[in-house]
Amino acid sequence: MRISLTVLCDNLVTTRRLLAEHGLSILLERGEEQLLFDTGQSNCPLHNASLLDISLRSPPIVLSHGHYDHTDGLSSFLRAFDDTIVLAHPDIFKERFSKVGAEEARSIGMSLSKDALMRRGARFHLREGPQEVLEGIWTTGYINRRFQDDQALDWFYLDPDGRTTDDIRDDTAIIVEGSRKALILFGCAHAGVRNTVLHVEAMTDKSLCGIVGGMHLLNSSKAETRALAQFLKEHRIEYVAASHCTGWNAAQVLNEHLNLTVTSVGTRLHFQL
Repeated sequence: MRISLTVLCDNLVTTRRLLAEHGLSILLERGEEQLLFDTGQSNCPLHNASLLDISLRSPPIVLSHGHYDHTDGLSSFLRAFDDTIVLAHPDIFKERFSKVGAEEARSIGMSLSKDALMRRGARFHLREGPQEVLEGIWTTGYINRRFQDDQALDWFYLDPDGRTTDDIRDDTAIIVEGSRKALILFGCAHAGVRNTVLHVEAMTDKSLCGIVGGMHLLNSSKAETRALAQFLKEHRIEYVAASHCTGWNAAQVLNEHLNLTVTSVGTRLHFQL
């Protein structure tokens, strides 16, 4: 099975006229089928799709978790496609904050409520467990977290005072299965990269060939990133397309051990699975 991935929103841009922002949106195409993974935080994905001559056909949308930089662009899509299926974990609408030290807390949850988005045409399919989006393409649902230290939860809280850590239970990845291999799409991997890989391995009998998306390794030491690279090699994952929140330092370390691409807006990837 051949699939194509196009990065419509990312932190980096390398081509004039395309727009970048702190966020992520990846379009998956398989033949005539389309699926959108995350929506960035504005109309950036729609703008870039137009400049890339991509014709969007009201694709189902999967939201990886309820942070604004992955979800707030949904309202722009609903203006273009007013009857859109949106798949996610039920916790995406939780109120959430980021707070570093003594700094004032910053709201980082979704800007619009579920009711407001439904009035604009969103048809939500919310479930804690896995959901099949297209044949052979699944959401992970809640990801089991065997490696507690792998979770990327620093500075994330459920209250503005920073008293209750947000464990981001809604963190969701996508599994793309072919006849021989499978691929994982990450939003931010708040549940942890290793935890997600183990969770996906328990869901599929296909060998994993690669990872695409944000891995939130900004605070990982070189030793921790090297250990992750070794883990990925042991699990026969040789290819990584690092996006959004992976971080330059982590990408450089991973590149020493794996076949790595740092994505930008407009990056197109092709896989034969």
